Amino acid sequence: MGITDDRGRAMHAGEESLGSGQAAVVIIEAVRPAMLPRTLDPCYVQTGVGWRGRRSPGGEVTWDRFFAPGDPVDVPGPGRMGG
Repeated sequence: MGITDDRGRAMHAGEESLGSGQAAVVIIEAVRPAMLPRTLDPCYVQTGVGWRGRRSPGGEVTWDRFFAPGDPVDVPGPGRMGG
């Protein structure tokens, strides 16, 4: 739906979408600014943490924090830095 630097604002927007029936699940992901390697164009990179919002049977919105697995290229292993 968009980008904001305020998690509370993102959660509020998600709660409105869930309450209106526009969404069944809302996912908010934390990102950091970065640059693309070849062009140096700005972009956002996922940090691996996020929040999943859902409506409870009682109508309240609940948020569950989750941690996404890292990119397999970044995982230390044999022959890789840190592994």
